[in-house]
Amino acid sequence: MPKFRYEAGEGVFYKVDDFSGDADIFFLTHIHNDHLGGLHDSWCRGRICCSKQTLSLLKTKFKGLSSSNFEIVEMNRSHIIRINSKVALSIVAINANHTPGSVMFHVSGGFGNRLHSGDFRYDPKIHTTENFPCLGRVDELYLDTTLFHPSWSFSLTKEQSCEIIVNIIRDFGLDREIHLVLDYFGQESIIKAIYKAFEEKIFLNLDANLNAQTRHVWTAWSRSSHLKHALTTSKDCSTRFHACSTRRPRPNSNQVTSNEEENCTVYMVKKTFCMQQNQKFPIIIRPSTLAFCRTDCEQENDEFLKNGHIVRVCFEDGRLDHNGIFRVFYSMHATHSELCSFYDVTGKPAQVYQAMPGQAPERIANEKLEDSLEMSKYSHGFNPRLRTSSDGTNFLYGVIDFDKESVKKMLQRTENLYRDWFARTFVPSELTSVAKDQAPSKKGAAAGAKAIPHDDPRPVRFISLKEAGRQYARLKYHDLTELDQFEKENAVNR
Repeated sequence: MPKFRYEAGEGVFYKVDDFSGDADIFFLTHIHNDHLGGLHDSWCRGRICCSKQTLSLLKTKFKGLSSSNFEIVEMNRSHIIRINSKVALSIVAINANHTPGSVMFHVSGGFGNRLHSGDFRYDPKIHTTENFPCLGRVDELYLDTTLFHPSWSFSLTKEQSCEIIVNIIRDFGLDREIHLVLDYFGQESIIKAIYKAFEEKIFLNLDANLNAQTRHVWTAWSRSSHLKHALTTSKDCSTRFHACSTRRPRPNSNQVTSNEEENCTVYMVKKTFCMQQNQKFPIIIRPSTLAFCRTDCEQENDEFLKNGHIVRVCFEDGRLDHNGIFRVFYSMHATHSELCSFYDVTGKPAQVYQAMPGQAPERIANEKLEDSLEMSKYSHGFNPRLRTSSDGTNFLYGVIDFDKESVKKMLQRTENLYRDWFARTFVPSELTSVAKDQAPSKKGAAAGAKAIPHDDPRPVRFISLKEAGRQYARLKYHDLTELDQFEKENAVNR
């Protein structure tokens, strides 16, 4: 698809979150990679408007970029940007509540008033015409439609999602290590909430063989004046909390295998952790949005299995899978109902478009935004909500109630099954050596691990976690009876 430019009159064009090709001026809403297309260290195609915080993060990623290419816009202040003698644009930056420094751009000129939302999370306390009067003057709305589906009208705010994470740690993680999947700009509120609740720092292992994007995020966090008090990069620091990443390092180094376990990725999750150190299996928490966005069971399984996890136990907004991973709903994007509310705030402009960086916007029929409540009647999804019983023995994640003791038993069984599976199949490479034809395939084996002989008469099949997950994930396990049945089937099939 050809790259898209917005026309501003008199032969003047501008681009939003796309830096390939030519334009008279460029706008950058935030720091996420999918909005940086075309940018590189030696980029010099013109001026880029962005917030001060976004520029600071950008220069840690592209160290060769010159500050002279940028025009800093302050929040909620009108900036007049003269393109030439005939065309000037009036720009107002609006808090997008997505990543540090993320903004929407309200652009005015001879064409009228356009609002480019970029990626954003609607907040009724922030996005008001009292705070940002220009929100009431919108002729064309270019909208972040990542979650624009009536079944995705989730009700959890970022603050409530953080509260769920804190509650999971309090309920199940006080005597275990906590591994948190934190590798995106926009998850900073989770770091702050955990430090506030437990007054313990989160360890960022910058010495690991990290994916470049994860390294950029963690390095920026470790230097942030707002976060560094809650983080540590020292291996000597005694803390239960460890940051993890779902991004694999690129296989361009012989260190990928040897360091992958040290990297503490969700893919490997220290497979020899329990067996070597005889410690309890860690609580692993993965904030997620897409895992909750599906319309049928098949799609649900595909979402869970995308990263190679074997699904075991499903909560509504705190899901527990075979690797012991709690999936907690956490969104940096506006949900369907929030998009409809934001549409109301902007005065229901006649022209609304789905905007993707570098692509021609697609028109959205206004009636799709008119009545979110009516559309929600046909929702296949759920509205997660927080609720706790008065005696504190039960907790509710979403719409399913679980007894704490039962979940603890599930965790223990998961831990035992986990130990048994990998003790029979994998050991660290330094503990054994076998012929090459005995080694499992790359898909089925933990990095740096080799097959070992064992006395168990049942055959061991070396398959990927994804393949195994497709065999086991057709049922949801909501009680111990179903879990017993799963373990019986698993024992036979292994």
